[in-house]
Amino acid sequence: MSDSDDIYSISQLLFRSMTNQLDATERKQLNEWRNASSENNSIYEEFQRADLWQQELRTLLDNRHKVDQALLNANIPINVTVGPDTRDGRIAIFRRKWIRYAAAAILLISVGTYVYNINRAVVKPAMVSNNEPEPVYDKARLTLSDGSVVQLDSAGIGVIAKDGESKIVKLGDGQVKYEPGLAVKSNLLNEIATSTGSQYKLTLPDGSRVWLNASSSVKYPVAFTGEERVVSVTGEAFFEVAKDPKKPFRVKVGEMLIDVLGTSFNVNAYDNEPLVKTTLLEGSVKVSNKKGAVLLLVNQQSQMKLNEDLVIKRSVNTEETIAWKNGYFYFDKVELPIILREFARWYNLDVVYEGAIPDEKLLIILKRSSSLQSVLGALQINNIDFAMEGRKLIIRSAG
Repeated sequence: MSDSDDIYSISQLLFRSMTNQLDATERKQLNEWRNASSENNSIYEEFQRADLWQQELRTLLDNRHKVDQALLNANIPINVTVGPDTRDGRIAIFRRKWIRYAAAAILLISVGTYVYNINRAVVKPAMVSNNEPEPVYDKARLTLSDGSVVQLDSAGIGVIAKDGESKIVKLGDGQVKYEPGLAVKSNLLNEIATSTGSQYKLTLPDGSRVWLNASSSVKYPVAFTGEERVVSVTGEAFFEVAKDPKKPFRVKVGEMLIDVLGTSFNVNAYDNEPLVKTTLLEGSVKVSNKKGAVLLLVNQQSQMKLNEDLVIKRSVNTEETIAWKNGYFYFDKVELPIILREFARWYNLDVVYEGAIPDEKLLIILKRSSSLQSVLGALQINNIDFAMEGRKLIIRSAG
């Protein structure tokens, strides 16, 4: 057996021991490994420590460039409260060996199978109805220029509508594309919008691609025939803009305008969020409003409050920003109300606070395909006091 195979095998036994799932044979194997060396037994004992689990998982996340995407696939909700690592060099060497087992064990955890926390609390199935609606991908509606509506998730493959001289075609992967006719009117506008618990990806008439998050929309012409390409967005969207130097691409977000220079960027502009955030991943964009304009570079984010100056936040974690596009909830030291607003949009919840709003900043990483029960488990793990009444999520004050 290779070293990597041994690590994986032992990690599996350690995890099953922590979740009380060992059978007699597995328990014997684990005991034999523990008795093989004092270091092995120390690793076993460390796995029982809640504070160490929280700290090591936090360390793994802080070194994302060394961990890889597998950590995100783990679906483990983690308490963000972590103290500094003040251990001496001798223990640090042991710690690196422990991390090898911890990292492998993380890969075994799936919220779809386990709702687990360090204190061994589990979410009771009675907390959520067995009939809870699951999030649905690729569910959206298309509104044509005459106001007629096409439900894209139920429309068949092929030509689903015609607007002016343009044909609208639904592809096999659920996306729509436009086939312009000979005489195209540039003033015909279409809109694609998502509801709670759904996302949608589409290709605009110029070849630019747009990902829509839940409760979001994009409005665009059936053909870009003028000197510029202009679209409007509500909610949250990620853009990969097709390059065309002769036709600048512009995104309207309320009173804000984004001038795109061939690029990839994310815009978050939900009505119930205090800030409009534009995050640049590739290329450059100019973001402007009535107060002025800023030019964003890669990994920078502009933030704007209504009728206030634009502010640049440097070196943001773009992996966290676009996690929604890649199928994840990713909150790293994020205030509870922000997290709950995102959950509410995805799971169609009504969040109510009883007393003061908790001021905790949490670390939660979950697949967006996770059930609501798993999400509530993440809140429970982070010691958030709450109750569910139908679709109402009641958050109680810690005091």
